[in-house]
Amino acid sequence: VLDSGQDAVPYAVKQRLAWAVPNEEAFDAVARYSPSGVVEIGAGVGYWARLLRARGVDVVAFDPEPPGEASDWHSGYAWSEVQHGDHTVVAKHPDRTLLLVWPSYNLGWTDAVVELYAGDTVVYVGEPPGGCTGTDRMHQLLGGETSCWCFEDPCDCPPTVPARFREVERVGIPQWWGLNDYLSVHQRLSR
Repeated sequence: VLDSGQDAVPYAVKQRLAWAVPNEEAFDAVARYSPSGVVEIGAGVGYWARLLRARGVDVVAFDPEPPGEASDWHSGYAWSEVQHGDHTVVAKHPDRTLLLVWPSYNLGWTDAVVELYAGDTVVYVGEPPGGCTGTDRMHQLLGGETSCWCFEDPCDCPPTVPARFREVERVGIPQWWGLNDYLSVHQRLSR
């Protein structure tokens, strides 16, 4: 756990780097499962893209508000090239591995990108179902459980959806204080 003696790492540090802290094992896993390269959706400032490119991985990175555009989020700083594009651009890259690093919490684009993706491998970096990344639906599509707990009848949990992928590998990564993230690799179930 990084900075375990402090209450928290400043928000601006995570914003300028990444919410997920990579390590060599994570980069090795991404490279191993990405023979035709990576399409990263929600790439932010391009931190993971830069480090993967430095290791010879072909990465095309997209964000709806890439650095350099009018955005309060990125403040114009970029580690690497990030193109303008939302989750729908994934449909143009079925040959590449889909990389999702800390996808937005509880926003529908996170499950939509998994549904639109026609390729075979998703690398997910974030927290487990019920954590600060993705939606329950996204986690279900990737083969995970729902985090919804029902204590009332009728249950107001969203309906479960069949998995399209299954987890084939999990890699531990360093964590900012108070976070519980990891890298997992998911392979498409037979069509």
